[in-house]
Amino acid sequence: MSGVATVDKIAVEELEQLIDALKLVGVVCTLSGVRPKVARAVVEYGFELETIQVESVLSTAIEAKFAAI
Repeated sequence: MSGVATVDKIAVEELEQLIDALKLVGVVCTLSGVRPKVARAVVEYGFELETIQVESVLSTAIEAKFAAI
């Protein structure tokens, strides 16, 4: 989400639906590069970031995934 500067309620709902659909087929999602403004908006619109892994930068997210293998 590094290139995302703002989100609205529809975008948050779509993101939540995408993550839920991916979970159904066994995918563990990780969000990276979430700006503080975007994180606040996502939480304000009701998306619970505690349900997925969030990393500050993409390289950290990739390292975490490889470490879990």
